[in-house]
Amino acid sequence: MTARSQFLRKDRGGVEPLPYIWVAGHSRSVPLDPPARCADVLTLVNEGHLYRVAGTRSRIDDALELAAVVNRGPMAPAVAGAWAAVESLLTHPDDPRGENERSGKAVAADRMAAIIACSWPRAELTALAHRHKPRSEDVLARRIAACATNQERARVVADTLYRGGASALDFTRAPTKYSDWPAAQRMADLVQAPRPVLGDVAGAFRIALRRLYRTGTSSCTAEPPRA
Repeated sequence: MTARSQFLRKDRGGVEPLPYIWVAGHSRSVPLDPPARCADVLTLVNEGHLYRVAGTRSRIDDALELAAVVNRGPMAPAVAGAWAAVESLLTHPDDPRGENERSGKAVAADRMAAIIACSWPRAELTALAHRHKPRSEDVLARRIAACATNQERARVVADTLYRGGASALDFTRAPTKYSDWPAAQRMADLVQAPRPVLGDVAGAFRIALRRLYRTGTSSCTAEPPRA
């Protein structure tokens, strides 16, 4: 009904949807807005881009507009918008057909996979730095506390994993310790052999993003169901 109401003329007997509904047997209203899908771009605030509106629109602005439905919009537009944003940033009409890349717009999936694989270690190492919580403060905890940026914290943890392996981290007091141990082992493997580990990770992301490509393009071209 919400989707249908978008196509009614203003002030011509249409309806205006509220952001919640009432269900028999429930004493409170139920919100209709779905929870956010955690597609966050922290640099918009951290680097002061959110209020930087002077000048011409950039390709980033166009991509963010295409992907704006990703966090809270319906699933089909979210998938289509996400792929359209990726394609707008990572393809160009003059792209050469390389031997190691797919042809056409699907090449954006491979390029996005490479970008994610490159950013994955820093994100994982930063999380491990915040979750290193031994029973009593140790040398590593003090080194992490002395860092001013997440990049420095990630570097400290990477150096620790390289020298002492996953067991050098202690998640005793971390609420997520059971998932932190496998993450520490992944990062320990990475710092010892970056090329094969990153290659495997990039391959996994490549498969997922090619699926997004197929789903996104089919969402845009699919015919409506017939009665």
